[in-house]
Amino acid sequence: MTWIITKYLITAAIIVAASEIAKRSDKFGALVVALPIVTIMAMIWMYVENESNEKIANHAWYTFCVRHSYVTDVSIVSNASKQV
Repeated sequence: MTWIITKYLITAAIIVAASEIAKRSDKFGALVVALPIVTIMAMIWMYVENESNEKIANHAWYTFCVRHSYVTDVSIVSNASKQV
C-alpha cells in the first residue's frame, strides 16, 4: 500500500510541476507538457516492479513507434485531401 501511495505522490508532483512551469513560461511549459512523461514514468514503475524487459520493450514500441506511424499516416492523408 505504501508503494502505491508513493507512486501517486511522485506522479502528482510531476504533473503539478509541469502545470506550474506552463503557467510561468508558455514555450518551456509546452515543451515539458509535450514530453512523454507519463509513458516514461510508467516504464520506470514497470522496471522497479520487476516486469520483464520484453513487456517494457513492448510498451515502448507500441507507445512511440505505433503512435508515431499513426500520426504520420493521418497527416499524410490530411495533406493529400487538401491538395485535391
